[in-house]
Amino acid sequence: MDGHEGARRGHDPGDEGNDGPVGDGGSRGDDSIDDLDDHLDLDDHLDLDDHLDLDDHLDLDDHLDLDDHLDLGGFRGWVAPEDRLWRHPSELGAASWAGRSGNLGRGRLRPAGRGGVQRRPAPPWIVGTVAVAAGVLLATGLVLASSGADPGLVARRVVATASTSTPSPVTATTMAGTPGPGAAVVGRVERQVRPSLVALVVHRATGAVLGTGVVVEPGGIIATTASLLRGAVSIVAEEAGGTREPARLVGVDRTSGVAVVQVADQLPAVTVDSTDPSPGSVDLAIAFPASRGTMPQPAVYAGAVVASGVPAGVDGPTTEFASTVVRAPLSGSEQGGALVDASGRLVGILDAVSSTPNGSVGVFLPSTLVSGVAEQLVTSGTVGRGRLGVDGSDLAPPAGSPTSAPVGVLVDAVDPGGAAAQAGVQQGDVIVAVDGSTVHSMAELRALLYPDPPGTSLEVTIKRGSSTFVTTAVLGTSTAAGAPAPVSSHAP
Repeated sequence: MDGHEGARRGHDPGDEGNDGPVGDGGSRGDDSIDDLDDHLDLDDHLDLDDHLDLDDHLDLDDHLDLDDHLDLGGFRGWVAPEDRLWRHPSELGAASWAGRSGNLGRGRLRPAGRGGVQRRPAPPWIVGTVAVAAGVLLATGLVLASSGADPGLVARRVVATASTSTPSPVTATTMAGTPGPGAAVVGRVERQVRPSLVALVVHRATGAVLGTGVVVEPGGIIATTASLLRGAVSIVAEEAGGTREPARLVGVDRTSGVAVVQVADQLPAVTVDSTDPSPGSVDLAIAFPASRGTMPQPAVYAGAVVASGVPAGVDGPTTEFASTVVRAPLSGSEQGGALVDASGRLVGILDAVSSTPNGSVGVFLPSTLVSGVAEQLVTSGTVGRGRLGVDGSDLAPPAGSPTSAPVGVLVDAVDPGGAAAQAGVQQGDVIVAVDGSTVHSMAELRALLYPDPPGTSLEVTIKRGSSTFVTTAVLGTSTAAGAPAPVSSHAP
């Protein structure tokens, strides 16, 4: 079986809103004031792309001549300090400045390239108006940059303003007849996990889609499904506080169905649960459904575990690897959603939703596979599969428990010279666990070994007859030369 670099073991896991139009503010107090659109044209004279150069683009004497266009009954908007009987405290040091300009209170000299004409400084109310207008345009640009309207979205960062509103109580949606945890448990788990979840806005050529990402490692390492990022042109992650960050694609592994992106912020990582949930137990799924609001809000679902440790066969990843199946009212658009237990530990991420006669079920990739693949993609950008060198088959369910997954995988063939053979594994043995993680099927054995690269040392628990022992196997790179290949092409 193949493994993935950056082993899972020993690892400590630590569309957008609607933009409103910018309206015209204020009213005119005198009919003699000319139309500001003619004389203060922001498109022509306040060019943000040219860095808001007021000297070059906002010539107040040329385009807003106060003598000609602001006649307020003889009162002028600007009176030089030497013509007044009073001065503002800020003008008391003007004399030394006047010595350099040669014209007290009349502004600075224009550069020689502009004709050397002396200009009066703008009245304070005009400067204030321009500053406000510039601020509005800058703020509007940032809002647009955070929405799907801007193809350059990934180059900008938008920080949310803290909300003073009281958060609504968190409730879990369940299928009819499924008992859910109490509101106190749901609220506690949601508050614990929420900082480690992000809404992923994935922009494709055909439009934007919303999904979920789970922080699996410190440093802003976020795991989601490969299918969610298919065809992505740009990706934006919205954090719990509302901050929107451009997300960088780290890598995609189609075999496991896991993809990884990274943001600049340091976000808390979830704790990974390496054990399979028991069938019949109730876990919580937290995901971001399609939202038309300005800030995506997660939905919480409570669902009973139908199966775990066995393949679901919904798509490629859930056929080759084990998965956890939960009966919950999820939708296929909530890919990447986190499945967590009552302690807030990550059990898996949502890969697909399937319909059954008893309602829809969510199929989750196991958390150990997700975190192991993520670590390998971060480390090397690819997945290198180590090989144990066995072929095996699933055991029959125990008598009296037809729905329970049996413990162990029967070894049907051993690759001579391979890692298992060198560790003393024989045909007819039963592999019970790997590094303490119980094995219920060949699909689960593949999922456990897939993230481990060649050279990884593992403790394999073997049951032979009535005895059980632990042996150490060092994963190899390929089948030994001259030895028969394992029967199954998916053998570990």
